[in-house]
Amino acid sequence: MLLALGSVNNDEPASEIEPREEDEAVIEDADEVEEELERLDDLELLEHSFVDEDFYSYVTGRIRNNSDNDYGYVQVQINLYDSDGTLLDSTLDNVNNLRAGKVWAFEAIVISPEKVDSYRIESITGF
Repeated sequence: MLLALGSVNNDEPASEIEPREEDEAVIEDADEVEEELERLDDLELLEHSFVDEDFYSYVTGRIRNNSDNDYGYVQVQINLYDSDGTLLDSTLDNVNNLRAGKVWAFEAIVISPEKVDSYRIESITGF
């Protein structure tokens, strides 16, 4: 992420210009966004697939905690679509205590799989 602050036609050297209050708020917001993106990189989706078994169907996959910190809670959210791309339903799976460097094998149940044509992993969140 690139954030640049500057001034045009100002006689003061750039090193002496004090940021305005609203500039400081933008910088703080950008720092929060950057921290969130780094945190999202910590939870890596390694693989995923749709599994249709005799009695149940699932979206399965594996998520690795790439950080040096343990997560107390991790959740994956998945949207399910019909052949026209219409959102039919959503599903999720979650786990507690995903340790640093460990992999979680998730399995999100799909109700009425006969209507589902595709799916999309919408989010992976953790804290």
